Amino acid sequence: MVLGSWSHFLSHLLPKMAILAQKFARQQGFNAQYLRRYRLWPRPDASFGARELRRMQDYALQFVVFFAEVVSVWRGSPLRDRERERLTAFAAMLCLYDDFFDQPHRSEAEIWAFIAQPEQFRARNAREAVALALWQRLKADLPHPAAFYPAFQEFHQAQVASQAQAGGHHLPRAQIQKISFDKGGQALVLSWLLLDHARLLQEQAAVYQLGAWFQILDDIVDVAKDHAEGIATLVTTAPTLEAVQEDLEAQTRVAFSALQGLPYPAERLRQARDFSWSSAQVARPTCNFSNPNKPYLLSNPMPSPLTCWPGMSAAGKTSGTV
Repeated sequence: MVLGSWSHFLSHLLPKMAILAQKFARQQGFNAQYLRRYRLWPRPDASFGARELRRMQDYALQFVVFFAEVVSVWRGSPLRDRERERLTAFAAMLCLYDDFFDQPHRSEAEIWAFIAQPEQFRARNAREAVALALWQRLKADLPHPAAFYPAFQEFHQAQVASQAQAGGHHLPRAQIQKISFDKGGQALVLSWLLLDHARLLQEQAAVYQLGAWFQILDDIVDVAKDHAEGIATLVTTAPTLEAVQEDLEAQTRVAFSALQGLPYPAERLRQARDFSWSSAQVARPTCNFSNPNKPYLLSNPMPSPLTCWPGMSAAGKTSGTV
């Protein structure tokens, strides 16, 4: 799952959303403590520096604040410290693992061996060594290993398939959608499997759809970079801005319908929806296809949460129970 840095957008978002700001600040403090050992890596080289550390922290903020905290809302129980540790290690590792696919000297089999047989994996630089240390740290505390490894294999295959997105504007949009949704969906399924009590298949399906939704939002945030690099996403290959909004609205309905169907109290599900929606406001910028050097602006690409929440009318009046 290729995630962009959302720091710029968060700087505008946080003053308006106190709860999100509080959770964001808490995870920032946790990142500083948990990832401290990697700031002073004993064998540094050019592959691992301030940029990689910043990305590790960004990934952890996104996975913990924008996903795990949402799950804690609908479950009605706060995120536990041990769950936060696992998710922080996973997110930090994942951003470095993602880089493996950009390295020509690593085969697909070698990259999978990093996950399946880390004790036999030989790091070739500091970045790989840090990724390995994080994965071994996490591997020792997997709460659901029997489910985690098959799920990671699915995510790995999605990452392999995503290599076709580089220069892939000839790909059918249905194929691009599947690649994108599998990357985002499976990444959140893996995160979900790091939580305690991750057993409900209906919850897993909802988590996948939320991940697919967030992947569209992430592609909106990253549209300038992806456009410049020739990466084919649902956003960069959209024929019009309206098509971007249609894709987003469609997946919003799917994700929120899946959330609505979970066997939790309706009020908690509403709160989880609202928290997800608040997080999503960071993705407001979208694409101006005519000139990649200009700001990517659209007045309101996000659909109204009321029109995308089943049982709610556009006027904001409940037409049924949630």
